[in-house]
Amino acid sequence: MRKIFCLTLLLQACSMTAPSTNSDADRFFSDALACNNASTVKVRINMPLAGGGMNVIEIPVSADSNAYSGCMLQTGHATPEANPDGYLKVAHACLHQAHQSAYPDTAYADCVKRANLSVEPLLPVNLHLRN
Repeated sequence: MRKIFCLTLLLQACSMTAPSTNSDADRFFSDALACNNASTVKVRINMPLAGGGMNVIEIPVSADSNAYSGCMLQTGHATPEANPDGYLKVAHACLHQAHQSAYPDTAYADCVKRANLSVEPLLPVNLHLRN
């Protein structure tokens, strides 16, 4: 009897979720969040509790970009093709300048600003499926 009651409560809770607008942007961002969570590499740490026992905490340490891209393609979304060559050239030159400065953080930031790198936001309308 208790199991049936618990199952009934569970089903009622599932049916009370807010209706989705189901727009392309909503699907993209919900899929992107799910893929990000699935592709994040986590480390589990056992933390002792004050009253005894252990609590397991998961700490994200890195992300697998290939897993993310594959997940997004599986859900029907394209992932952008990034070419970091321009940024890496600027970063290398700015790092060299920063090492010679009395204020390396400020020098690096100013150098990157002077480079006028273009940044494009990743919006669903900017992404197209690759053939």
